[in-house]
Amino acid sequence: MNTLSIDILGRSYTLSVNEKEAVAVTQAAEELRERLALLRSRYQVQDPVDLLAMSALNLLAESKSEPKASTAPISTSPAPIHDLDSWNKLQERLDQLIGLFNNQDSEK
Repeated sequence: MNTLSIDILGRSYTLSVNEKEAVAVTQAAEELRERLALLRSRYQVQDPVDLLAMSALNLLAESKSEPKASTAPISTSPAPIHDLDSWNKLQERLDQLIGLFNNQDSEK
């Protein structure tokens, strides 16, 4: 297992991932940071929880409109998540991160 430190909206999150997941998680964190910056500039939203909620909704909406994984070409590089099981795990992790974020805010 590898330990990654991912920065999202100025907060650092330490994750334990296997080597295979490390690249995908790092790329996902970078894409999330880009999406959050775009949402922040486009809609002038500053609240981190609102930004994360809007980003999660945006990602899930995109996943609903993308073709099924079985029709996607096979690639050796990390691919976007298309199956429901992976999305459910990602949503659970996002819920955990939002909970951590909210807990850190309430402690201030």
